[in-house]
Amino acid sequence: MKKTGKCRLCQKEGKLTYEHIPPKNAYNGYPVKTLNLFEMHKDNNVNYMPWEIDKMKGKIKQRGMGGYYLCKECNNLTGSWYAKYFGDFVKALGGIVSEYRDEWPEVGSFTIENVHYLAVFKQIITMFCVLNEHLTEDEQIRNYILERENGSFDWKKYRLFMYFRDGNYSRLCPLSINVSIDNPGNPIFCSEISFFPVGFILYQDLPADQVGKGIEITNLSFYEYDAVGGIQIPPLKYEVNSIFPLDFRSREEIEGAIKKNFQK
Repeated sequence: MKKTGKCRLCQKEGKLTYEHIPPKNAYNGYPVKTLNLFEMHKDNNVNYMPWEIDKMKGKIKQRGMGGYYLCKECNNLTGSWYAKYFGDFVKALGGIVSEYRDEWPEVGSFTIENVHYLAVFKQIITMFCVLNEHLTEDEQIRNYILERENGSFDWKKYRLFMYFRDGNYSRLCPLSINVSIDNPGNPIFCSEISFFPVGFILYQDLPADQVGKGIEITNLSFYEYDAVGGIQIPPLKYEVNSIFPLDFRSREEIEGAIKKNFQK
């Protein structure tokens, strides 16, 4: 089945193809149940904890997470330039998570070899562009993705962070405003993509006095397309148990907050 509309990369109108988020080769080739915020608050879902998706009524996507977002040309370009190398990177992360499943280290770092730095970075930014259509309305970002060798990423405006994901919950969160109770005067604008075994957070205009969640990997944008090498990644792991961006509370913390609210 094909649909028509505006491609979220080149911005041209035409037939759209199915774009997997993350790519199919990054553990995303299987049926998934999806729920949006509205669906999670329907009467038949409110009695379940956020991570009890199997008990909730939602939509099944047989092909994996994604949708009809890109034209065939953009889908093929990003797939051949970036997605393959990104899939290799994610599988290496998955191997680490599986190896240390029973005892996760608290210190040190993991080494991943043969990382195609810029291709991996551009695939991540491509996913955020697909999730946040307004990003490619910016010609600079659009050209950055659609020109393979283009190295002009606005790293002052956009900063990218990652973390190892703990739990069975995946989430695709478009750009949103996050306000901290402790610092309400400095809202944070971010978008988050989380799936096994990793999560990514793209911050927009992160305030100078704020520290981003996760491990910053914006520096991957500084490499040329053909650069390949190793990368050191600290064992920073966050639990993902809800649909909300930057919510890394444990299940016990969420249950405690729910009970506290009911007692008011």
